[in-house]
Amino acid sequence: MNCHRVRVTALVAAWFAAVSACATPSSAREGGPAAIELFVLGVAQDGGVPHFGCSRPCCKRARREGRTLSPACLGIVERESGRLLLIEATPAVEAQTAALHRLAGVEGRGRRPVDAVLLTHAHVGHYLGLAHFGREVASTDRLPVHASPRMAAFLRGHAPWKQLVELSQIEVTEHAARVSFEPIPGLSVTAIPVPHRDEFSDTMAYVLRGPNRAALFVPDVDAVPLDRLGPQIETDPLFPERINVNIATVESRRRIRS
Repeated sequence: MNCHRVRVTALVAAWFAAVSACATPSSAREGGPAAIELFVLGVAQDGGVPHFGCSRPCCKRARREGRTLSPACLGIVERESGRLLLIEATPAVEAQTAALHRLAGVEGRGRRPVDAVLLTHAHVGHYLGLAHFGREVASTDRLPVHASPRMAAFLRGHAPWKQLVELSQIEVTEHAARVSFEPIPGLSVTAIPVPHRDEFSDTMAYVLRGPNRAALFVPDVDAVPLDRLGPQIETDPLFPERINVNIATVESRRRIRS
């Protein structure tokens, strides 16, 4: 684990970018609750902080001080309907979903802890939490899981994930790159392929568009060719008036790198 590169939460400086400056999971409120709000629920690498097997000073200090950081994850609430979207199902899915409930002001969700899950790729820190939606834990009913076609095929074809599909505990929906879809009301999402280690699936960044503003979530900011991707996003038809693109990485509760 790189002690100076905690992780990956990258946002276009447009809509939700204000959350990246928050010291704790917070929303991008501007004077009051918005129609759609985004919360940063985690900023660390796949294993969180302290990272399992890590003997670097940052992990030693975290263990000594009892300090923890969860893997990179976002939560979104659509206020009118109360619908909840989780972006990434990390190994810390229970704690992160509980934080989303608290921040969104919802309770009593029972076996429907969120209304949809959005996955970027098949590395353990990004999808392992799907296991908690299975029969041994939440045992959800047809929970929508949105992913790329290759990621969807991986989930349908490999245990234990395929059991969740066969038991209708999750319902995997695949989306082609650059084709917009709406996982919850009022939120348009478009996948953009980005480079990464793609052993089991490809890797997607997501453009998230609300009623007035937009954000970009990138699972590995250091692998993104911003000099190439930035101009593509700036002139994308998604933004008819063009947009300034800036990447910010949440490195800790008190440090932002841009």
